[in-house]
Amino acid sequence: MKALSIILAALIVSASSFAGNSPLLVGTESHVAVVKSYNKIKLCYESDVISTVKVKIFDERGRLIYDFRVYKTDGFIQPINVAGLENGVYTFEIEDANGTIIEKVDYNREELSKLKTSFFKLRDQEKYKLQVESRTGVPVNVKVFDKNGNLLHEDSQMESFSRAYDLSKVEGEVTFLVNSDIYTKFHTVKKK
Repeated sequence: MKALSIILAALIVSASSFAGNSPLLVGTESHVAVVKSYNKIKLCYESDVISTVKVKIFDERGRLIYDFRVYKTDGFIQPINVAGLENGVYTFEIEDANGTIIEKVDYNREELSKLKTSFFKLRDQEKYKLQVESRTGVPVNVKVFDKNGNLLHEDSQMESFSRAYDLSKVEGEVTFLVNSDIYTKFHTVKKK
């Protein structure tokens, strides 16, 4: 649950950087974020109340294309394979004990393919390398958070880059948030 809270907190921080393109909607006590990548969408949900959550996804014509329920939960991350979906605007309807949250998501596979990331551990046990390939023409932001959601590092680049991060002085889990106005990706390091 703490990791989900950190992800939602990171999305709040990143959403404030891009007014008009916020992936976050806030209900009375519930929070929802829809994170897009090339062939997958992740639905992140968190609430102060345990309840059954009903999720429905509709295409541009209003046809139901995907639905599911999660019982007795106060948070989850649900990956959704969208490899076969057409480009377009999809409506996410998330209903829980607090009401219904509606989120519209503009999915465009070609735009998402212009930004790719890879993340791997270097031979040195405490160093990790982040590579970003960008052909978007918009800034790519990198934010690094510790296990408590504290911002450790922040950077912004206009083009492709590669950087090594030394995590030897950081204890516990570390989350890397890589985003632009069309892409959001998380990489998490679980240190012992």
